[in-house]
Parts: sequence; C-alpha cells; structure tokens
Amino acid sequence: MLIAAAAAAGFALTLSLGAWQFSRAAQKMALHASIMQKSELPAVAVEDLLGASDPAALLHRRVLLQGQWLAQASIYLENRQMDAKPGFFVVTPLLAEPGAAALLVLRGWAPRNFQDRAALPPVSTPAGRVEVRGL
Repeated sequence: MLIAAAAAAGFALTLSLGAWQFSRAAQKMALHASIMQKSELPAVAVEDLLGASDPAALLHRRVLLQGQWLAQASIYLENRQMDAKPGFFVVTPLLAEPGAAALLVLRGWAPRNFQDRAALPPVSTPAGRVEVRGL
C-alpha cells in the first residue's frame, strides 16, 4: 500500500512538472513573438526614449541615438565571462544633447589583463558626435 501511494505521488509530481514545462515553453514562445513584433517597428529616437511615460513599452525596441561619448565616465562591470574567459562589460554614457541626461550604453565585453588585475583594458572610444543603433 505504501509503495502504491509513493508511486502515485511520484506520478502526480511528474505530471505537474511536465505541465509546468509546457507553460514555460508557451511563455518563452510568447516572449519571442513579442520581440520579433517589436523588431519590425521603427527605431525609437532619443526624444521618445527620454520622454516615455511608460518605459516598459519600449523594452526590446530598436533605438537610434546620436550624441557624444563621455569616455572618462565609462564603467567596467567586473567578472563577466565571454567564451569561458573572464573580463568586463563596458558601459559608457552617451550625452545626446548638452545639458540633457546622459544615456548608459552597454558597449560590449573586454578581456581581463592577467598580469595586472587592476589594469583596465583599453577601449577605443571615438571622439565627436556618433550615431548608435541598438536595442
């Protein structure tokens, strides 16, 4: 009797985990469809980005930014791996208009210097006005 109850409980648990996996798959498919739909929309300009009343509505939208990099204010996020190699994510503010708020842009990954842990990797930052396209 005890073995039958344990088997029934195991069977019920397995069924509930299978149903949970199907619901997770449906959520991921809906998210993918939403991302694909938003990728077809026109790029958001900096004015719309800064003045958005509902920033969550702009999630997964393409953006087109123009401005000047503030390279001296770059942030290096430590302990980020890429292809099993340690390094940094580099985040740099982009000043769209003088006097306006700067936007943080994730510029990519840079490898760590193994000889000197305190040394930051060199990141090429163009001077002057730039155009940035991204998500």
